Amino acid sequence: MKSRGKWLLLVFVALAATWAGFKLDRSSRMLDPESERAVAQLLTIPFTTAEGQTKKLADWQGKILVVNFWATWCPPCREEMPEFSRAQDQYGPNGVQFVGIAIDEAAKVVEFSKKEPVTYPLFIAPPEMPGLIAKLGNQQQALPFTVVVSRDGKLISSHLGRLTEDNLVKKLVPLL
Repeated sequence: MKSRGKWLLLVFVALAATWAGFKLDRSSRMLDPESERAVAQLLTIPFTTAEGQTKKLADWQGKILVVNFWATWCPPCREEMPEFSRAQDQYGPNGVQFVGIAIDEAAKVVEFSKKEPVTYPLFIAPPEMPGLIAKLGNQQQALPFTVVVSRDGKLISSHLGRLTEDNLVKKLVPLL
């Protein structure tokens, strides 16, 4: 009787673990409706370059978007930008588009761009950006903050803090 009780307990634990694993896996693949709406909003906002040109991220529909929120006064932001430029050059032909959205003043972005040119477009964040960043997963409102959006407009990942080239490649390669 003792061994039968252990066997039943083992079967119960195995079934419970299987069920829990299924639920966790299923929920991790399901988008939070607020995040889904935030990505849709991010894609349709008209962003302006420091020079005054306007573009929507949805204009790159069908590409994998790497959207980096940064500022000229943020050292980790400035450190990752050369790596993002290299990645844009390397993965751009495979349908990857990097975009920088500055939480900063246009004049400072222009000045920065002259000293440290990047190979991807830089835009100025509109006033509603802090609220949108929070909905994308950055409750701390800290920089740098990077999101990866799939070719079909789904949030794939978000990363708060400096994103190393190795970690970036791990996020991009499965999407190519």
